[in-house]
Amino acid sequence: MKLHSILRTAFFAISLVSAFAVKAQPDAGTLSLIPKVGISSSSVTNIPVILVKDPDITIKRSFFPGSYIGADLDYQVSDRMAVSAGLAYSYQGCSWRDYESRNVDIKDVMIKLGYLHLPLTASFYAFDNFAIHTGFQFSYLTHAKMQGSIYDHALFDATGDKTPAKIDDNIRDYLHRLDISVPVAVSYEFDNHLIISAQFNIGITKINKKSFLVTEDMRNRSVMLTFGYKFALND
Repeated sequence: MKLHSILRTAFFAISLVSAFAVKAQPDAGTLSLIPKVGISSSSVTNIPVILVKDPDITIKRSFFPGSYIGADLDYQVSDRMAVSAGLAYSYQGCSWRDYESRNVDIKDVMIKLGYLHLPLTASFYAFDNFAIHTGFQFSYLTHAKMQGSIYDHALFDATGDKTPAKIDDNIRDYLHRLDISVPVAVSYEFDNHLIISAQFNIGITKINKKSFLVTEDMRNRSVMLTFGYKFALND
């Protein structure tokens, strides 16, 4: 799913219900737990295209579809402001489009990154039920692989082997463990305390070491659509 499609879906859902719901945010002083799950679409800046001599073909980059699971501890400072700290895990990264020809097939090439996240954010209620969130997110890289498959038709003609060559390389040593990003999100809380949120994460630290792929700085970018439920802990 493309980035603009995810955002359009989220904003449509928010606008559809805003006229019918009543005030849902808790009173000042309320401490709440918000478990959440979601989907994401991510990319990495300055990732190079793949060049294929077949003849000279450029395989363009694409977005990586990922997932997100976590929970936030939220404190309502006032009617219009809250602060929160969370813990979450997500898969993100980048991918390239598939390529097929009479000479070679290149499929499912991707960089898959697993991060443990610690988001620290402030929430501002623009009006009842609708909030804007921003802050900082500190992420630790736990998993990093480059994967894909290459099928060489010439090799098959010579050997009869139909098995594609697999790419499954651990690239964690080529990347920095710590990543810092700025999340910017909007959310809508229903009167039954279900929360829908659309979030854009802007990486502000480079993730690559000098020896990996390009000399330019690579940074994470992602858009998420999440669903959560707010449990008040001190009602």
